[in-house]
Amino acid sequence: MQNDGIGHRFSAAYFKLDRTHTEMPMSIETKTCRTCRSEIDQRARVCPHCRYPQGAWAFARYGLIATFLLVAVALTWWSKRSLMAVVDPPKYSAYLGSLKVTKSEVVYDKTGARPVITTFGTIENQSDVPWKDLYIQVRYFDATGHMVDAQAEEAYRSFVPPHGEGVFRFQMQASRGRDDYRKHEVIIHHARYGGNAW
Repeated sequence: MQNDGIGHRFSAAYFKLDRTHTEMPMSIETKTCRTCRSEIDQRARVCPHCRYPQGAWAFARYGLIATFLLVAVALTWWSKRSLMAVVDPPKYSAYLGSLKVTKSEVVYDKTGARPVITTFGTIENQSDVPWKDLYIQVRYFDATGHMVDAQAEEAYRSFVPPHGEGVFRFQMQASRGRDDYRKHEVIIHHARYGGNAW
């Protein structure tokens, strides 16, 4: 009989301990989990039942996931565009007129054995495509507008970034006197895709 009394008291104490462990004290403010609808501590960052983040923690978690997805999509799009540019690079024939000569000057130098003409200036790219190795022609005219000389070559080290500026410089021996080079005209005939020049 004495053992039965001890066993009865032990069972009651265990039952009381178990209820204290599982039930939420009335003094603690609670809130409802938005996922499993269980009553949890107001301060809980994660639901102890379904492990769903609560409040700002939920926003931070899923905000990071959304940001990661956006970055992944952007990288995929950029990689696809870069691959297409390598496989089928843009042709300058589809962008004629996008390279504009914004400034050019001619210097006639007669200090050496033979006079030399140097032509230099700036080029503006009005397209979204980078260009390099521009094929440029310079025509020279006298006072009457008659063309007296010309020069054309591919500037292998020239590069003009998208919506940016580049420079050019040519030099050749003059075949006429200084007064015959009154006017000049710079024409860009061709350019290569400069995507691999970054």
